[in-house]
Amino acid sequence: MIEGLKEKVAIVTGGGHGIGRAYCHGFAEAGAKVVVADIDAPAAEKVAGEVIKQFDAKALAAKVDVAGEQSTKDMAKLALDKFGQIDILINNAAIFATIPMNRGGIDSIDPAEWDRMMAVNLKGLFFCCRAVLPTMRRQKSGKIINISSGTVLNGSAGRIHYVTSKAGVIGFTRTLAREDQRQCDRSRFDSFRGQSIRRGS
Repeated sequence: MIEGLKEKVAIVTGGGHGIGRAYCHGFAEAGAKVVVADIDAPAAEKVAGEVIKQFDAKALAAKVDVAGEQSTKDMAKLALDKFGQIDILINNAAIFATIPMNRGGIDSIDPAEWDRMMAVNLKGLFFCCRAVLPTMRRQKSGKIINISSGTVLNGSAGRIHYVTSKAGVIGFTRTLAREDQRQCDRSRFDSFRGQSIRRGS
């Protein structure tokens, strides 16, 4: 069990499926309050129910489309209204496994699919971070973890739009960390690559 998470409030985007669900369970087991955020509302409700029943933890389901700024603001407000604070944001939502994507070469990718990939996998981080940062700055504490992928290190034939979006996550995270050091003494911003969590490998 991870120490130091008891009574912390963690938002997990893409928390209704796969590794996001595992993150939610892990936080709950460590004593955190979990906001299960997902575009799939029934899946979010299901995982929130699992957190409550299996771990006797507090949980909240939130329907969110991370590609929509107002939707991410509503997610943050829901967490604040319910729990009064936001300590951790896991930016996990992405087009990869749960939402089908073209795995063909560059010539076969529809520009609309490219745009949607960037809207969810990259702009979604931008919106989610902007939604929680005002609260973390007021608290003078907070942690944001943006999920990237090990595929950015060597490339991965057949999903150039996915790999490009995940490379952008690393640049975004490093820049945000430098920007916000000036505004919040104790906030930390980390980027986890897929090598350690085996996302997109």
